[in-house]
Amino acid sequence: MTIKRHPMTNDPSPQKRMHQLQQVRDLLDHVLDAADSQREQILADCDDPWIREQVRQMIEPSLQAERHDAAISPRIPARFGPYRVVRPLGHGGMGSVFLAERDDGTYRQHVAIKVIRHAMGSVALFNRFQRERQILAGLQHQNIARMYDGGVLDNAETPSDALPWYAMEYVPGDTLDQLIAHNSLSARESVRLMIKLANAVQYAHQNLIVHRDLKPQNIIVDPLHEPKLLDFGVATMLSEPGAAQTNSRAPMTLAYAAPEQIRGAPISAATDLYSLGVMLFELLTGKRPHKVRDGDPAGISLLQAITDTDAPAPSTILKQQTSPTSTRQQAVLRGDLDTIVLKALEREPTRRYATVQAFAEDLQNWLEQRPIRARPNSWWYRTSKWIRRNPLATGLATVLFLSLIGFGVVLVQQRNTAIRQAQRADATKNFVINSFAQANRWVSGREVTARELALQGLQAVATQLADQPEARIEMYGVLANTLARTDALREAAHAQALELAEMQQLGTYDAATLAHRTLQLAQHYWWAEDIPAALSTLDQVAKNPALPPAQQYSAQMLRSVIGAMRGDTTAVATHWPELPTEVLIELANQVPEDQRFNARTVPAYRPAYELQAHLVNLQRDKVLRDAERVVAAADQWLPKDDINRGAFMMFVGTALASFATEPRAEAVIQRSQHWIVKQFGANHEFAQDIPTATLAAQYRAGAFEPAEAAYQHIHDQYQSDVQRTNLDCRDVERIGGLVALARGDHVSARTRLTDARICAANLDDPNWESPHTREADAALAYLDELEGNTTARQRLQAIAAAQAARDDGGWWQSAIWLADAAWQRQEHAAARAELAELVRWFQHRGWPYPTQLVDACRRAGAPMPKQVEPDLSRILPIAEILLTDAERIQNSAQH
Repeated sequence: MTIKRHPMTNDPSPQKRMHQLQQVRDLLDHVLDAADSQREQILADCDDPWIREQVRQMIEPSLQAERHDAAISPRIPARFGPYRVVRPLGHGGMGSVFLAERDDGTYRQHVAIKVIRHAMGSVALFNRFQRERQILAGLQHQNIARMYDGGVLDNAETPSDALPWYAMEYVPGDTLDQLIAHNSLSARESVRLMIKLANAVQYAHQNLIVHRDLKPQNIIVDPLHEPKLLDFGVATMLSEPGAAQTNSRAPMTLAYAAPEQIRGAPISAATDLYSLGVMLFELLTGKRPHKVRDGDPAGISLLQAITDTDAPAPSTILKQQTSPTSTRQQAVLRGDLDTIVLKALEREPTRRYATVQAFAEDLQNWLEQRPIRARPNSWWYRTSKWIRRNPLATGLATVLFLSLIGFGVVLVQQRNTAIRQAQRADATKNFVINSFAQANRWVSGREVTARELALQGLQAVATQLADQPEARIEMYGVLANTLARTDALREAAHAQALELAEMQQLGTYDAATLAHRTLQLAQHYWWAEDIPAALSTLDQVAKNPALPPAQQYSAQMLRSVIGAMRGDTTAVATHWPELPTEVLIELANQVPEDQRFNARTVPAYRPAYELQAHLVNLQRDKVLRDAERVVAAADQWLPKDDINRGAFMMFVGTALASFATEPRAEAVIQRSQHWIVKQFGANHEFAQDIPTATLAAQYRAGAFEPAEAAYQHIHDQYQSDVQRTNLDCRDVERIGGLVALARGDHVSARTRLTDARICAANLDDPNWESPHTREADAALAYLDELEGNTTARQRLQAIAAAQAARDDGGWWQSAIWLADAAWQRQEHAAARAELAELVRWFQHRGWPYPTQLVDACRRAGAPMPKQVEPDLSRILPIAEILLTDAERIQNSAQH
């Protein structure tokens, strides 16, 4: 904010003096609302020396305190009443905010404590803080941060230290501007969030309170997308005399300020409505409706744009972008949503919505495909909305009309179809009878299993149904499903490929059917762990524009799952469909019940598969946050009577087994494993993940003998199912090889590591190499070096460099081996430097230090910082709820 200069005279007129005093009040409020680091610059920007000096004298005590202590007064105590300060959360123009915990013995609760930064600040600052505290005390709404307690420091050394404070609800999560920066919300999610915010603002208006500074920085959104409105420091109570007047312009954030605020006109509920419109515009487009022109640091162009020009439609902003996501979003915004936003952004308050509640109701109308009040209520508009809300009735009427027209044509087509179906039925019947005749034990001399029968049928289709292409297609499809259910996964993929080839050659199937069959073939390749073939087939699916939305979702999900399975985090983030949760559920209900990780609802899939990918090569705090998202999503979207609530504990149990050591976490891990084995069986793929993660944790902890016993147990179990050796042995054999290497058993180590290398490579494609492949290669290179291979060290160095460049989670082991080699060569300085870099790497990732690193640092005399324990307080309670529900359902089903 730049204050224009008004030169003083020796005897200014009363009118000019009043105008100068007005300028002093404007500058004083702006300085008080700014952050500490900005106050001096704001004063310097004022080019009227008299005004600048008046304001400086008013706030000089506060400025002196800030210059001596830029962060927080040393007299801020460790406690505020019954609350113990945990850590600072932030600092603003008015005060400081701390995370605190109530620990007076009555009950425990985390709160946010807000306190004036300096007691010797201006009277205006003190009064504004007191007014904010009074306003919050009277507001009780689920989307407004609640005030719990307040007071004045009772242990102040002097009266000037007696700072007022209050305790408010602590809301973990991201501020709204962080969500906007990450572009993490769809249009429907943005609208739902804005409805909740609007309801909170409407509640404040009903209590005669206007916020006056609504902006994304004052809104925190928790992991379940529940917003909380904060900071009523500049709010006004309309019940106070003259509260609506803005002769003394209140502090504001220009980008979100209404035109009447900038002009100094009276404020009203419509002022907050305008700010909500700006935030909705930014949520939908990632940009604000008005912006500062280049070369205008003072923001004059922004002021002029807000007061003198109309906002553009949100869809026109997205039209300037060329990404597929922006194109889809543009189509969603065009029409009613554009109209709603533009009405909220009208420059004249009387042309906006009459209330914030009316704004929220129109947003709800848009969500429910109902007519909005901001549009003319024409007959065609109402009819189009009715058709969108009732597609089934409209479709039935249309089908009835068209069926009457084409009745004669249909009769002829039905006659021809009936003849072909009869011929196909005869051929199919004869084929099935012949197949079962061959399975007769009097002919074969033994009982023939369903799998053997299906394999025999697969060989006989081409000859016995040589003149019946439609019958061949039908039998290939049946055999593919049968073979898949009997775990003949590679043969099932082969049958599905033959079916698709026959359909393409026949030439009578539409593009949508062929696209669906191609997607099914990709799924069969995935089940058979032929990852290159699955990805190649998915590329064909992506090029087919005839694929319906449900199959598009399934294809994207499959590519994301493959990425997670390979440890490719980028693939998970890139290929997951950006669709609202309700749409995902609707589409998931259309997908056949043959997904590998099947559950009735799907919102927990994305965090679950992201978690699996992040376990390979990302930081511990990221893994734990993803685990929290998995349990929160499963608890929210899976009904309490759905036994699949327990299945998602496979993902969370794997994460906890990789990091957690506290007893409560270990109890959750054991309960998860027990439930999974009881539900799916000890040999099921779900039952392998948690033991494998535990095996890796035992290796890092240096418990090599228990790790060897655990390896033998897991190895014996997965060996009994040859269809899953690639996926299972990739991790089990790699860790088992590392255990054998640590125990000095080089023969077993080479055998296991070679098997792990082959299994990992089988899951890769020619253009991509997984972190698992690099880790197995590094272990084999180190084993070669131990056995005297002269080129092994250079190979290990090259692999370690590739691991570091890709931020692989397995780089630490290669780095320890290189440090050990340097120590053995008496290169002690190089070894210590390698270990110091490795310690910094562990600190950055938040991973627990492995025993190997601790031993190496102790031997080299390198320092070992204290390990920070993970915070599991938000994961374990929800995980226990999921397990309790799943155990209850499981026990009732078995009794």
